[in-house]
Amino acid sequence: MFACVLSNIMSNALYPESILTEGLRNKGFKIRKGREVDTMVSILVKDAMVKHIKTISEENSVKTLTTVMQASRHGGFPIVNSKGKLSGIVTL
Repeated sequence: MFACVLSNIMSNALYPESILTEGLRNKGFKIRKGREVDTMVSILVKDAMVKHIKTISEENSVKTLTTVMQASRHGGFPIVNSKGKLSGIVTL
């Protein structure tokens, strides 16, 4: 038991990150042992947002909207008018 405790202390001293958190730390996430870190502090909006979105025209039917929603992983879709301007958002 003493050997396990000693090896754990040495391991933590030599490698502060675990194999699971090392990859996240390399991507820029701040991980502190024993504490939950607010992800919203670690990630920028530009890195989290979806840049290429599927829009639905106001002129489409609800059936078309339902088909698009079922085929997508997204929970909401912007509805645009004939000029391409946002007129609303439909979410699940």
